[in-house]
Amino acid sequence: MVRNCWSLLVLLTALSSTPLLALDPVVLVDSKEEYRLGGHLKILEDRQKEWTIEDVSSAALSGTFVDSRSNTPNFGYTQSAYWISFSLRNDSSANEWLLEVGYPLLDSVELYVPTREAGDRVDTSYTVKKAGDTLPFGEREIADQNFLFILPVGPEKEQTLYLRVETEGSMQVPLTIMSYRYYIEKDHNERTASGLYYGIILGQELSLLCNLHCRLRTHDALPGGASL
Repeated sequence: MVRNCWSLLVLLTALSSTPLLALDPVVLVDSKEEYRLGGHLKILEDRQKEWTIEDVSSAALSGTFVDSRSNTPNFGYTQSAYWISFSLRNDSSANEWLLEVGYPLLDSVELYVPTREAGDRVDTSYTVKKAGDTLPFGEREIADQNFLFILPVGPEKEQTLYLRVETEGSMQVPLTIMSYRYYIEKDHNERTASGLYYGIILGQELSLLCNLHCRLRTHDALPGGASL
């Protein structure tokens, strides 16, 4: 009986000092360059907007995160802040990846990156990166219409990251991890498509102006026209 009680005490002590999040990590590999995170997320609503990264990563709160049920978490119009957690394991040769928050209307987006590895969960500290449409565009880590963060993930390392999101409008949080090469190709394709679109619009407007000019000249050349 005493032995069972001692074992229980040891177990409870371990749980109190270790976060309870047990996420299946997103495994980054060289053969894949884009990962949509919807199915790998844990979510926690902060109705009072009072929790810190130390609070949500603690054993007391980390076990209250719930699994995401959507490929794109959508919270509608809400007064709450939301914390989102996900884990990564880097089996690729790259030391850095990119995290894209693909909804540019969010007021405040904060990414918390651990400064220690998953094996050092006790006393883990975090570096915070901030973005949002209330901050100057020039302060973004990467100049893009969406919010992009550089993820430093060493080879064969695993870590859990946290995202805090707050906004006065509609809140949706599409998250994608991508390689630098994929981002460059994606950005080039989007710019090319945008250039083609505006080129077509400009061509149509010029065509309308030319047609209007020709009709006016024809009208002026006819007997009884405005120029006669």
